Amino acid sequence: MIASYSFKTFILQALGNIEQATMKKLTCLLLFIFSCCISHAQAGMQIYVGASQAYNALEEFTPLNQSHPGYHVGVDGRLNEGNMYFLFGAQFHNVSHESRTEFELMNHMHDLRWLKCRGGLGYHLFRLTKRFKVRGKTLASLDLIYPELAIATFGPYRYNDATFSGVLGLGIELFGITADIEYHHGFINAIHEVEESTINFWAVNAGFFF
Repeated sequence: MIASYSFKTFILQALGNIEQATMKKLTCLLLFIFSCCISHAQAGMQIYVGASQAYNALEEFTPLNQSHPGYHVGVDGRLNEGNMYFLFGAQFHNVSHESRTEFELMNHMHDLRWLKCRGGLGYHLFRLTKRFKVRGKTLASLDLIYPELAIATFGPYRYNDATFSGVLGLGIELFGITADIEYHHGFINAIHEVEESTINFWAVNAGFFF
């Protein structure tokens, strides 16, 4: 009961931090994914929550042995599932703008929010049993950036509106319970007119597939 209450509290706090405009976009994406999923006989949906850790490729913004920690929530839809299937969805990440050595999911000085709209292929690497699967994924992601107003510009810099990244992931699934780890490699500069300012993410999450 206590664990259930803590999980519910965490989700409410996470969603409460999403700006209204971001929430509208995310809601539209979720409705679109859901409508697509229910229209395919062998489709399904995965919802999840987890920890995020971001790194700028330039040590000027992310010094050695530091990162930008935070959390994420997301949903992925699977279409025409077999050993290989189409996968698309959205993730909302909230990470610290300031780099730090310690890991904190919340209570950052300033928040940097990301809405990642992604799609690609998922595939079952092998099945240990009918209910226990090991999965992989290869995705492309359009990443929209929503900095806090206080850090919309920081010093002589400002964030671009969007970047693009590639995603590689591994996951397991047991009786509908999922656990995944993903690496997001940025290909476009996140900071305006600053070369090689790409941002990479590690994301670890747990959720449910239905």
